[in-house]
Amino acid sequence: MTIFLTYNRTLTKRMKKPGTATSAENYTYESKIIKCYKRYAPLYDLLFGSVFQQGRRAIVKEMKAIDTKDVLEVGVGTGLMLPMYPQDVAVTGIDISKEMLDKAQEKVDRDCTATVSLMQVNGEQLPFPDNHFTCVTLPYTYSVTPDPFKLINEVRRVCKKDGSIIIANHFSGVRSPWAVFEKIVSPFATKIGFQSKFSYQTYVENLDWNVVKSYSCNLFGLSRIVVVRND
Repeated sequence: MTIFLTYNRTLTKRMKKPGTATSAENYTYESKIIKCYKRYAPLYDLLFGSVFQQGRRAIVKEMKAIDTKDVLEVGVGTGLMLPMYPQDVAVTGIDISKEMLDKAQEKVDRDCTATVSLMQVNGEQLPFPDNHFTCVTLPYTYSVTPDPFKLINEVRRVCKKDGSIIIANHFSGVRSPWAVFEKIVSPFATKIGFQSKFSYQTYVENLDWNVVKSYSCNLFGLSRIVVVRND
């Protein structure tokens, strides 16, 4: 774990506030992330599996409620959510890390009943046509991309009109235990490579989209589910 924090400390020093990085900086960040996940893919499920599982289940519950038959999962990672999708749903899972996708493929082969296609893709440069997916899910992806606004623009482009975008993420600036936690960790956040300030107002409320549902999830309500209709 010490190695992980040291690595992220170096990475954070090179990054600007999310959404303000140049193309060159984004490329540097992308290459660093790929190297990081290559190293930690074997430990990812242990570190981030059960602690965020409630949010993953909530995403799938919301997806089932809209009765979609096709889903794009942005940031599929090791595929922790893939076994939850129903058998009659076609899932396209993308991630920037080949090593994470290799772990996801193991779950597809062993545990999945849905039809799943995995691709190594940068979420900020989606290779899909406009209005292609009925539902797009982002499990803990929104705040870890170099340019969150670019990611969301791409997600909205490939999501069909009146389709659904379902996000699980931590957000600062909302009434929850996170507000207290943020005040505690903010002075140290850059030292450990953790972006504690990911404003709900900036990245959800201020966007020109239709938020139909938003509620807390995970331990102490530290994350939120946000459901958006892509009008």
